[in-house]
Amino acid sequence: MILLELFVYFAIISMLAFGGGNAAISLLERISVNEMRWITPQDFAAAIGFAYITPGPVLITSAFIGYRTAGFQGALFATVGVFLIPWLLSVLASHQVRRYIDHPWLQGFGLGAAPAVIGLLGITVFTLGNYAFFGWLYWLIAGVALVLSLFTKVSPILILIGGTLLGAWAGSLLID
Repeated sequence: MILLELFVYFAIISMLAFGGGNAAISLLERISVNEMRWITPQDFAAAIGFAYITPGPVLITSAFIGYRTAGFQGALFATVGVFLIPWLLSVLASHQVRRYIDHPWLQGFGLGAAPAVIGLLGITVFTLGNYAFFGWLYWLIAGVALVLSLFTKVSPILILIGGTLLGAWAGSLLID
């Protein structure tokens, strides 16, 4: 039963992930933490953090959530659920989109979807901030990352690695 739930919920999340995985993070959090209670808020924040340091899509967190919920089989069902429908739709739609790329309706859809995605990303930042900032050092890491991103040409990869290492170091101080 739990495997079917993982597959179905992650398939639904993938169908609603307009704008990519980042736009679906708030929905993913609401379902996996608040509604189904598969993982804790702290686990969710860790899953998103790990997703950002992997060379893949953010929705790879489905594997983490599935694993925490039902082991290897849960990871498999959640991952197939989240990627199967977008893959299938991409294959089916790829040839049709070219015919309509300049259509005013499609252009309007894109113009309307962009602000919606920005709003969803905003709630994602707020939600993750509630879980992630439990000490002044984490606020400092976020501030430094923001300044480096806005005002320097430091690679986002280096900023992410630096933040990850500082966060791991700070976490080890909290455990001791």
